Amino acid sequence: MLSGFFLLASPKAYALSNISMTADVIQYDDVTLSQAKVTIDLNGNDQAVVDANTLEYGTARLDNAHILLDLKANTTLLIQARQIVTPQFDARNPNIYLDYRSTNPQPSLTFNAEIKPITDTQWATFKLNCLIPAQKKTDTWHCVDGLYHGERVNIPFTIDFVPQPKGVEASIQFTQASFSDASGLHAGEKLTGKVMLSAQQVQSIWHWKGVFNWQEGELFWQPFYFGKAGNTFDIAGTYQSPMLTVEKANLQINGVGNLSASADINLKTKAFNAIRVDAREVDFAGLYQTFIQPMAQKSVFGNLKVSGRADWHFEVKDLQPQNFELNIENANIEDENGKFGFTNLNAHIPWDYNGPKQIFLAYERGHLLKLPLGITHLSAEVNRYSIVTPQLRLPVLDGALQFEDVSAAWI
Repeated sequence: MLSGFFLLASPKAYALSNISMTADVIQYDDVTLSQAKVTIDLNGNDQAVVDANTLEYGTARLDNAHILLDLKANTTLLIQARQIVTPQFDARNPNIYLDYRSTNPQPSLTFNAEIKPITDTQWATFKLNCLIPAQKKTDTWHCVDGLYHGERVNIPFTIDFVPQPKGVEASIQFTQASFSDASGLHAGEKLTGKVMLSAQQVQSIWHWKGVFNWQEGELFWQPFYFGKAGNTFDIAGTYQSPMLTVEKANLQINGVGNLSASADINLKTKAFNAIRVDAREVDFAGLYQTFIQPMAQKSVFGNLKVSGRADWHFEVKDLQPQNFELNIENANIEDENGKFGFTNLNAHIPWDYNGPKQIFLAYERGHLLKLPLGITHLSAEVNRYSIVTPQLRLPVLDGALQFEDVSAAWI
């Protein structure tokens, strides 16, 4: 509804120079302006200026929006605002430039602003240049020269995406990306790869699936370290702020093999609230270096050289191990500190925080504190942090040590 309208004329020529009007609400396609003032400059500049208290487009709201429409250029549009508020991120001091000039083969959009996810506190610069398709709501948008850059993050990228009524289909290529956090517990260096992502919003929950193909670089996410590229993660789950739930993930990890996993990740704290991993017939050396060693660094098993094949399962909840099972086949294990070693080791080692489990271990030969060990078969009960067995026979040199009612505890 127009609340005011006036004309200004040149005092000499009595020619119209400006048209100005105000309105409570202005609507154009999917854009809604509130408390808007429109000024059209007819004094040779051929410009229209729109100032609005808010500009709403879909789920995004621009506060204190300022729009400059260059009519002479046929046409360009510059949109500025104090901030943008969306359900996923906030932006401040955004600049949005739309170029519809007929001299260009295709309309384009340039966007730059300082942004941050709503779960974060750090602001970063965001830039992106996109070609605007003929059907904006259904055709593919091609965007290049993307950059997300901040104090601890630098991610150059390109993206192709198709908007959905309540979602998006996207293909993102990133090159030599790096990031870290203040705690030093999460970092990536020189990451190059591709992400295929599909996401749909149902009420307040985002349902997503994607494929992450990682071709170069290193990734550390406490306590895990992925130092070899050539990994593929096929994942699906949900997101409801601040929780990211990985319901199903198939991981092909270079140097390890194929794993399946699920996890609950708090994006605000960047912590795993829960994680479950299953691996079958994987390389024991790669499995140990990537997953087991980071969790066992402060124990006697934290500095081993291993080989062989393994099956592995573990569950962690609130950073507390819940259960664990490791099956080892024809493996060799050597403590790098020289305390022990085993050759042709076969083992079934289960563990559960809430109940006892039976473990079995056999090896062809070995050593313990430089004492040579012969062929050995061991079985025992492990109950949380203690191990008990009624009888333990340990072949040493030409004889054997015989133990009865053995009890030991991890401290």
